[in-house]
Amino acid sequence: MSRYADTSFLASLYSAESGTALAINFLRRQPLPVLVSSFAELELHNAVNLRLFRKEFTVAEAEDVRRDIEADFVRGLFLTCPLPDRCFERAQQLSQKRTKDVGTRAGDILHVAIALELKAEWFLTFDKRQQQLAKLEGLRVIS
Repeated sequence: MSRYADTSFLASLYSAESGTALAINFLRRQPLPVLVSSFAELELHNAVNLRLFRKEFTVAEAEDVRRDIEADFVRGLFLTCPLPDRCFERAQQLSQKRTKDVGTRAGDILHVAIALELKAEWFLTFDKRQQQLAKLEGLRVIS
């Protein structure tokens, strides 16, 4: 059973957010690794830098989070997948089919398209519109 994590899910693991406990508990009950696209990994590292910019993290806290992220990838909690060849084509199709009803942004659509192209069964996100889109496309979501 494969699971794909978007940035909202990943970020919740490294700072106290409303979904943190749910994310941790979900991962404890699931086989590993969780699929992460190179796009999501970029967004995760950028989220740390944004928190530093916004003064939500000190430099030391940001470095600790970066080390924790790296350690989790090294120990096999996550598996980074390159962007599938057809992910942008699939995202275009999803945009045409769903955005007018769901209101998803391009990055959100791209994450769902990647999950679909990777044949994931679960889509791990705390973004409500992404959850709605993923459900419409037959993926199971965390809630």
